[in-house]
Formats: sequence, C-alpha cells, structure tokens
Amino acid sequence: MKRIVRILQVEDSPEDRMMMTEALGESSASIELHSVATTREATALISSGSQWQPDLVLLDLSLPGDTGFGVLQFIKCRENLRSLAVIIFSSSKAEKDIQKAYDLQANCYIPKPADFDGYLALVASLKDFLTRWVQLPSAK
Repeated sequence: MKRIVRILQVEDSPEDRMMMTEALGESSASIELHSVATTREATALISSGSQWQPDLVLLDLSLPGDTGFGVLQFIKCRENLRSLAVIIFSSSKAEKDIQKAYDLQANCYIPKPADFDGYLALVASLKDFLTRWVQLPSAK
C-alpha cells in the first residue's frame, strides 16, 4: 500500500492553488494537498499538533501580512519541525530572496512556472524530490 504524501501549500493566489491542484490530479502520485493562504494559517496548522501534519511545505514568499520567510523561520527554528521539508515556490527570481531562503535552511527554491505544463513538470520534480530526499515512514 502506497503511503499518501501530505503537502501543505502556502499560497495566496487562487489561480496558483488551482493549477497546483490540477497538476497533482494529473499525476499518478499518492498526494494529499492542503492549501492555506496566509502565514498565520500555515503556522497555526503546523504547530497545532493535529493529526494532519505535512510531509512537505510548498511555500510562496509573497503572502498577505508577512512573507513566507516567517513561516520558513518558524519551521526551521523549532526542534520538532526542523526536519520538515520546505520548498520555496515563488515568482521571485531575486538573488537576495534565493540566498535568504537557503540561509534560513530551505530545502529547495523553485521559481513558479507561468503555465500548466510548468506545474506538471513541477509535480514530476516533487515526486523525484520526495523519493530522493524526504524520508517518509512506510504505511502500516
């Protein structure tokens, strides 16, 4: 039995959330996507201790009220969350943003694709990332 990989998408753009959902639907991966639009929702969910906890966070940098850097720092500064894989998924291609993401221990920085084919390619690379880098316990 395949284990379902839980992905938390922190994205305020409804169009980007919809494209990611559709791209995941086209994929054969066993993925459960949960989307939130704000940093507050993201940190509340991650720190809630609820049964639904992500294996991976897809994090936009440009969010209402704060930047994704706050969520990244929140995750990587906590012992119990530090190993959570975080991929920055942002339209920013600024070198300072890329460097800051890696300084704050992001696992990967991926510029947002502008089209649906780009989202399909992203999902394919996410499956590769999960297979190679994210250690998931097997289903019992």
